Amino acid sequence: MELIIYILIDIIIIPLFFYLGWYFNSRMGKKSITAAEERVKVILADAEKEAASIKREKLLEVKDEWYLKKQEFDTEVNQRKQKLANLEKQLAGREESIDKKLDLAISKEREVKNLERTLQDQKRSIENRIRKVEEMEKETNTKLERISNLTSEEAKRMLIDNMVAEAKTDSTKMIREIYEKAKADAKRDAQKIITHAIQRTASECAVETTVSVLNIQSDEIKGRIIGREGRNIRAFEAATGVDVIVDDTPEA
Repeated sequence: MELIIYILIDIIIIPLFFYLGWYFNSRMGKKSITAAEERVKVILADAEKEAASIKREKLLEVKDEWYLKKQEFDTEVNQRKQKLANLEKQLAGREESIDKKLDLAISKEREVKNLERTLQDQKRSIENRIRKVEEMEKETNTKLERISNLTSEEAKRMLIDNMVAEAKTDSTKMIREIYEKAKADAKRDAQKIITHAIQRTASECAVETTVSVLNIQSDEIKGRIIGREGRNIRAFEAATGVDVIVDDTPEA
């Protein structure tokens, strides 16, 4: 803006001095025209020099200001580029973390499903064992009904009833304890897997053994319980899962 003003001043001053020259020429005559013209020339030359000097100074000021603004602009652009690069890096890190967590959640979900299938298989196995025990009980009751009219057989029936009842109670209790503990452990582990993303730890099931002692007064009954070469006892143990130990000492 200041440069334009100085240019306008030059445009105005030059005609003004020409006008002054003409004026002096007309007033003072030919004799003083030469001196006036020389004076005008000197004034014009000085004015042009001053205008040129001012013009150079203003151009230098404008140039310096332009360089300063450019440096500020370049600095701001570089800062914004750096911020953008940092944000992109953070975003990439978050996306990678989310992908890892998603993969872990999918993996843990598969583990939970596999655990549920395992529990279902265990449940079916337990139900089959319970059904076998019930069938054994029915079969034993049927056999005992046929020999219930004998006094010695009554003792045998009472003995077998007690053994079957205890075996059924102990087996059912043991099976259900195993199932309930496995179910509780699975539920706890599944919750830990989903909420805390940690590995599941398996706990061993502790099974208590119940021992019952029955006195058999008759060696005949004892022999029938044992069976030929212990076949009856082995069959009973295989069906119920209960260990039977018979003292075969006579009159014991």
